[in-house]
Amino acid sequence: MILKGCELMAVTYQGTKYTNYTIVEPELASGGEGKIYDIKENPNLVAKIFKTEFRDAERDKKLRQMIKEDFSQEQLSMIAWPLDVLTDQFGFVGYVMPKLQNVRPLPDIYKGGFEGGFDLRYRVVASINLCKALKMVHDSGQVCGDLNPHNISVNIDKVEKDNRCQVILVDTDSYHFRSQSQIYRCGVGQDEYIAPELHAALDKGYDLMTVPFPSYTKDTDYFALAVHIFQLLMNGYHPFQCVKDKNSQVAVTSIPQPIENIKKGFFPYYHKKEGLTTPRYAPEFSFLPEKIQQLFVQTFVDGYNNPFARVKEDEWIEVLTETKFVAKKCQVGGEIVPHYYFAGRKYKDCPICALMRPVQNKKPENFVTQEEKVAAAAKEEKKEKKSFFSKLGSGIRK
Repeated sequence: MILKGCELMAVTYQGTKYTNYTIVEPELASGGEGKIYDIKENPNLVAKIFKTEFRDAERDKKLRQMIKEDFSQEQLSMIAWPLDVLTDQFGFVGYVMPKLQNVRPLPDIYKGGFEGGFDLRYRVVASINLCKALKMVHDSGQVCGDLNPHNISVNIDKVEKDNRCQVILVDTDSYHFRSQSQIYRCGVGQDEYIAPELHAALDKGYDLMTVPFPSYTKDTDYFALAVHIFQLLMNGYHPFQCVKDKNSQVAVTSIPQPIENIKKGFFPYYHKKEGLTTPRYAPEFSFLPEKIQQLFVQTFVDGYNNPFARVKEDEWIEVLTETKFVAKKCQVGGEIVPHYYFAGRKYKDCPICALMRPVQNKKPENFVTQEEKVAAAAKEEKKEKKSFFSKLGSGIRK
């Protein structure tokens, strides 16, 4: 809104086809690049208005090429694609895109673990829908590039089956977009979702705007896709995350982070390394059906040296669609709740309960209280003093 005297005036921008768009204050959301507003003339659309420093000519040019793409309504239901470019009297200010309804960022689906409200049935549906959305991007001849979890929204409606865990890809203005005459690079990326071959190129001193082509490709998208599916099915844990193995006799000075493991091709759920193991609250790899395990190995292991080996959307959809579940009524916190896990393997106990049990215990295995830490430190200090005076006495005798 603009304050003129004591009167509030709505701001109206012009589209490329002489369509006027009046934004509705206050904003719906705010980010690093700008703000999102409702549009008065059309409740199904929103406007992204960039901050002044992001209103550059290259971004304007890219968006004007993107709006030429002829996307169907089905595609637009899964991809928040730019529909029009906005200008004011000074020039380019932003763009128009479809409005999202009843959505949350992808991590909200697995943020609460298996007890978080979205059991494996929903997570598998979200995985399938993510594959469908990505396939629509690829079928249009485009590449996502920065396919990080905050660029993926999920409809949280559990009632309407058609909307259940529907995936919508957002922030598409940053995509690695190819027009008939030019490639507009995706200049951003989250390291934990960047494929190893692109990490290798970046480690040579390039950034995402200068790295030699090809940079982002469909194959790098397939890597990120597999990471997201793994997190959805495996309680939110990243496939390249590992921890110190407390049962190992091997001393580990440092624990490699997911980015380092991606670069080296070390997939800890498949490869074994003395002193390291997978996170204790993550399911065992065998928790997954064998066919799904094979797809992860194909992408993370075979796909390390050969990106073309990575699993494509159709392969994931086929295997995930065949997935079946076992339901078990369990006693949790004084009430009976159903736990869903994958069919095809016999368990003595509910695997969800077994996984969550250490979290529920006040003092789980290998847990050390603050009092125990203080007592252990005092004991160690006493031992060191005794050793010091013993050596000192030995030296005097000599």
